[in-house]
Amino acid sequence: MPEYPDPQQMEMITVSTAVKTLTSTKYAPSGGGQVFHALISINGADVRYTMNGTDPVAGSIGHLLSDGDAMVIYGKESIMNFKCIRNASTDALLAATYFF
Repeated sequence: MPEYPDPQQMEMITVSTAVKTLTSTKYAPSGGGQVFHALISINGADVRYTMNGTDPVAGSIGHLLSDGDAMVIYGKESIMNFKCIRNASTDALLAATYFF
């Protein structure tokens, strides 16, 4: 791993009533490159998330990220298995930046 991985890809995802995942062409681009971690932030509403591939359920299953929270996900496998859904009746906006 480089001493300081570079932010090379970014995306914005609207999190609503359907389970959302991160976009594979962003964290595993066809040109290659090894993703080391992703910075995730949530704006507009709370979301539930999992990182083991199971589907989160609004109001009950998964970890809670509150409006304004940010977190770092380490490793391609955890990034691949990240899933989220809005926690209540308001959509959220998820920003993800991928570091290679």
